[in-house]
Amino acid sequence: MSVQASVVISETTHPPIPDHKLMLVSCSSAREAYYLSALLNSAPCKLLVFSYAISTSTSTHVLDNIAIPKFLENDSSHLELATLSEQCHDLKQKNQLDQIVVLEAQVDLLAAKLWKLNKLELKTMQTALNNSQKKKKV
Repeated sequence: MSVQASVVISETTHPPIPDHKLMLVSCSSAREAYYLSALLNSAPCKLLVFSYAISTSTSTHVLDNIAIPKFLENDSSHLELATLSEQCHDLKQKNQLDQIVVLEAQVDLLAAKLWKLNKLELKTMQTALNNSQKKKKV
């Protein structure tokens, strides 16, 4: 089980409607959406969800269990997370997956700082997440 957050920018007044396995979060700006996507795709968030979710059925109450600070347009770390997330989305469209890994590491560092995690705690979370994903593939 893994969180996979993405940004959908709708040009119409009718937003996309997710099915029962997906969650739609309305944001007031594209920057806010990319910020939220960055945090949801970070290692600390993914590990938290992995630790309580059942692989066959993930509830859409993830945001009830993760303390995501309100997006602030004037917060440099919030803006940097949004920028990194947007770059990841662009690279995914271009199928440049190797470059995404570098940006995801930067997202993890910023997310850890935001949640007041030290580098050892982040590394431990990343290792646990990687180990859990390896076991899942076997």
